[in-house]
Amino acid sequence: GQALPHGIDVASVAAWARELAGDVERTGRPVDAGARAPRLRGPATGR
Repeated sequence: GQALPHGIDVASVAAWARELAGDVERTGRPVDAGARAPRLRGPATGR
């Protein structure tokens, strides 16, 4: 397999998802996943 399939750091996305799920389980409240989402590809381009 590829280290970064489609240029996406899958391990980082999985870690983010686990953290998000932990916050939901701890607080019992919904979270804004979009506001907390990691960048999926490279640095921001300013566009």
